[in-house]
Amino acid sequence: MKNTIIICCLLLLAGCGKPTATQVYTTCDMTSIYSHTSFPVGVAVDAYKLQTNDQYRNIVIAQFNSLTGENAFKFESVEPAEGQYNWTETDYIADFARQYGKRLHGHTLVWHSQLPDWVPGYTGDWRSMLRDHITQEVGRYKDVIHSWDVVNEAFNEDGTLRSTLWLTHLGTGYIQMAFEDAHAANPQAKLFYNDYNLEWNPQKLDGVLRLLTQLRAAGVQVDGIGMQMHISSSYPDISLAGDAAKKIANTGFLVHFSELDVNMKEPDSRTLLSADEQQQQARRYAAVFTAYSQLSPAQQFGITLWGVSDADSWIVRGLPLLFDNNYTSKPAYCACKSLK
Repeated sequence: MKNTIIICCLLLLAGCGKPTATQVYTTCDMTSIYSHTSFPVGVAVDAYKLQTNDQYRNIVIAQFNSLTGENAFKFESVEPAEGQYNWTETDYIADFARQYGKRLHGHTLVWHSQLPDWVPGYTGDWRSMLRDHITQEVGRYKDVIHSWDVVNEAFNEDGTLRSTLWLTHLGTGYIQMAFEDAHAANPQAKLFYNDYNLEWNPQKLDGVLRLLTQLRAAGVQVDGIGMQMHISSSYPDISLAGDAAKKIANTGFLVHFSELDVNMKEPDSRTLLSADEQQQQARRYAAVFTAYSQLSPAQQFGITLWGVSDADSWIVRGLPLLFDNNYTSKPAYCACKSLK
């Protein structure tokens, strides 16, 4: 098999074929990934890299039609001091999306992590503080950000609410408060809950669905659920992820595979995958895209890759993305274009 494998490169060659259990992904054309799907295909981006790295920027422009700020829109970045907002990176990403006609998804308004230092010791009115932050951020970008991850990772693995500062200071209703504040700031925006392990943990997924269904029954706008999809080379079984996505869709929520990557190995010093590993990774990506394509189009919000290249990934040595450390396309890139 190894002798037949050629890593995808910047050549205009024949397109990838339909995926099979033993599909070998070789070369493919460099047309945009999203032109091969019926749903948006996005990527998490960094403002500094968009400004300073031409390879990074060109791939984002050419390959994806949806963007998510990887860190720029998080609380610690946007409001580093109480009532003092830093819009430098968020404005750049918003302007980039406007310039190139990309959909921009906001990530994330309420999370227990990546908070600025002033929040844990805050002694004022937490309800007003939360409302002010959401109102300022959502309101500023209402012309370009039409969807938000309103609340991120609020559940434990057993389906109960995670103990966070927000839960401590605002009680169990803080999730409803956040969605109501986001809706008030931009009534046209699609509003999402986002979390990890929903693709394989039914107990956690049931807890999420239970609460969000209750909120919707009470008249709170909740449009969709982000399944992060940080998966490995062998786990979980993609059929589990497909079943979980269908369960979400059948409950009436939009489904977003919101932070997709495929971690290929334990940390070590290697910077390249073997030929067999590249094909294994490619087949995993093909299976994910195929499973997502089987959802009703009305429930498909899209798939977002969590980073452009392996050099940009939050997974230090897992080599999980579609482009390698040199921004050369991998067989996984072809696999994402194999639906047609």
